[in-house]
Amino acid sequence: MLWELKDYWQQRRLEMSQSRTERAYEREIRDAKISKKSGIDVERIVDDQRFEWRTIEDEIQMLKSKRLLKRARHLSIPAPDFEDATMWEQSNVTNAWLLTMKGQNTLRSMLRVERKERTEGLKSWLPALAAGVSAIAAWVAALKR
Repeated sequence: MLWELKDYWQQRRLEMSQSRTERAYEREIRDAKISKKSGIDVERIVDDQRFEWRTIEDEIQMLKSKRLLKRARHLSIPAPDFEDATMWEQSNVTNAWLLTMKGQNTLRSMLRVERKERTEGLKSWLPALAAGVSAIAAWVAALKR
């Protein structure tokens, strides 16, 4: 569970970095237009902005994929088939393999089903356990009289 918290904060830091980067490039583009730089210079800045944004976005998606795969491994759920192009995609920027949105959603639904199945067994024992504890408490109270 601690790794989930660590991953969450790492994702937050990446998202904040992405926002800072976007604001910095917007200022740079605005300044370039004000100083009447050539269209090629402005386009270069826009291309740099897109590349950095995609790089950070890939890191975020990689983190999300790893987190889902860790959860699945923890619950003994198989990862989506790597050969299935609808489940995996290779990043154009970092060349890392990432789960597609369909792959993430499929894995999430499998995780939900598995968690539900695991808690149903516990839920069936809970009333009996509560009744047993109540009976013991009543017996102890009767003995104290």
